[in-house]
Amino acid sequence: MSSLKKEQIVEVLETIATLLELQEENPFKIRAYTNAARSIETWGGNLRELAAENRLEEIP
Repeated sequence: MSSLKKEQIVEVLETIATLLELQEENPFKIRAYTNAARSIETWGGNLRELAAENRLEEIP
């Protein structure tokens, strides 16, 4: 089974933020997706490992 790379996940989160912005959604919701993208982009850990252990909330 194929898995998404960190860059792809960041791109998806940024796309969601952009689409929400175009729909004039709540700015806090938009910022949440943008912040999630930045956190994943700059975090140096192993996403696959954290996801397998249901510990994604630990990403700063």
